[in-house]
Amino acid sequence: MTRVLKSDNKLTTGHVMSRLFNPQPRQNEWGHTVYCLWSNDGMVAPPYLGNTFDGTHTHYLTTGYNLFEPPDAESMLSHVKEHG
Repeated sequence: MTRVLKSDNKLTTGHVMSRLFNPQPRQNEWGHTVYCLWSNDGMVAPPYLGNTFDGTHTHYLTTGYNLFEPPDAESMLSHVKEHG
């Protein structure tokens, strides 16, 4: 069971990382188009809950420090969640 869970975790992590770092839209197993994170490349995110976005919106954020700290993670999560 441990091997099964490890393999599933590795597969899931691989899919997520591939999606984050490959900007090409793809189709998932249900035929839906899956996009990468918005990267300030002119592609406009769809409106969500009254929020509209422009082509300069990006989810690739940086910190001002050498360490990644909890406030950085919280900021990044809220930045991604604003799209639903």
